[in-house]
Amino acid sequence: MNYPINFNSRSEKLSKISRRLIRNNTTLNDRQRKFVKRYYNGRQLLRGFYTDFAVSYLMAMLLDVKKGNVLDTSCGSGRLFEYIPSNCEVQKYGFEIDPESSKICKLLYPDVNIENCDALAKINRISQKFNYVIANPPWGLQVNTENYNGYSLTNIPTKNNSTALFIELGIHSLVDGGRGIFLVPKSLFTNEFKDVIKYMESNGNVLAIIELPSSAFYNSNIMVESCLIYYEKSKDKINQIKTITISLVNEWTKNEEENKRLALEVVKEVKNHLR
Repeated sequence: MNYPINFNSRSEKLSKISRRLIRNNTTLNDRQRKFVKRYYNGRQLLRGFYTDFAVSYLMAMLLDVKKGNVLDTSCGSGRLFEYIPSNCEVQKYGFEIDPESSKICKLLYPDVNIENCDALAKINRISQKFNYVIANPPWGLQVNTENYNGYSLTNIPTKNNSTALFIELGIHSLVDGGRGIFLVPKSLFTNEFKDVIKYMESNGNVLAIIELPSSAFYNSNIMVESCLIYYEKSKDKINQIKTITISLVNEWTKNEEENKRLALEVVKEVKNHLR
């Protein structure tokens, strides 16, 4: 699926400056680190549309990591780790296929164990299961499933199947009782992807769906409606929790601090629902 690109020239220019900083430096001072963290948007020829920090905040607050291990299956420059606690009781892991983004993640988040690899090839070689998975997987990429063994979602049209396979990888990587949160295009809920929803429901519970407007990816130059899927893997409690759906389409703005305040209200509503 080709998502509409709305190039923000300022954002693209700042991202290129941050890329030059990385090429010319093996270490970053605090000012450089803040600049790269804020403005590096990935290499968009690789469909590297990175997560807005307010969305990253909402995802981390929903996941509510206190201790255990956390995996990002396509970590990019590490934005989804920004609000995950950094302490001895939390271990962070990330897979990233792009060497440049992998390098940046290591510089910005040195407490994350980064592996520069093809994450989809890891499904049968993950040596440990994770308490949490957090992911903004690649959208709308064509993946030849004949190159990978171990996936059940192989009948999704190949032009759009990357999201489906990364969701399966994420759920496979969770311990029983583990929780994941996935940032996906809203098109995942169309008939084309019905098998993905069935797979999720047959392996646990969709706890919440948070709908986001097309402007949520404004700084990454893409305009498409998306949503967060908050998920619990469970062998014993399959489809036993009623999903709460919250729409932020008319409330989410381009103001990061306002969105973070809104995020806390959403988290409170979801937690009250799950009690």
